[in-house]
This record gives sequence, structure tokens and C-alpha cells, in this order.
Amino acid sequence: MKKNIFICEDDEDISEATSMVLLDQGFETCLIKEEKELQDMLRKRKPDLILLDLFMPGINAREDIKRLKKDVSTQDIPIIIFSANDQIKKISDEVGADGYLMKPFDIADLVSIVKKFSQN
Repeated sequence: MKKNIFICEDDEDISEATSMVLLDQGFETCLIKEEKELQDMLRKRKPDLILLDLFMPGINAREDIKRLKKDVSTQDIPIIIFSANDQIKKISDEVGADGYLMKPFDIADLVSIVKKFSQN
């Protein structure tokens, strides 16, 4: 069964490129651009991993990560934040994300981190 990855990214080029790379690696992807869409999709199915852009209009990624990690139904979903923010490691640690990926990222790094955190 294919692993399902939620890609929460408002930049269409980045989300499409990320999706294409992961599809080529055998993953299923779901592209999410706003908070309501994320909540709706989480009610429909549980992803194997969430890639979450730190700064998206209408999404407070920091609060979302904290909330998801406290919720029994979602706390075991790995969340990887990705951002160009140079404080990404510190922010990742503060909010309880499982990992981070600095933008711009290398395709090999993307594939590696997704494979590492979607092993379950």
C-alpha cells in the first residue's frame, strides 16, 4: 500500500514539484493550500506524513503542529516543516515537529526525509 503524504504549501510551483518527486518515488500525495482543507482531509484520512510550510496564508503552522501533536488521533503523524526561515531548526524544536527541511531543498534531501519519517 502506498504511503500518503499531505503537502501543505501555498506556492503552487513548490507543491507541484514536491508532489511529482514523491509520486515518482511511489508515494501518494495530497496538495493542501489552506487551513480548512487540511482539517477536512484529516477527518477523511490519516496521512503517513505531513509536509507543512511554516508560512502559509490562513494557516498558523506553529499552532497547528502543537494542536496535532496533542490530539490523540493525530499525534503519531510525523510532521516535517519546510521553510526558507533560517531559524527553522529552532522553530521545529519549539513546536514539536518531527523534522525540518530548509528551502530551497535538494530533491535527494526531500526523498530521504520523507522515506525516513514515513517508515511506519
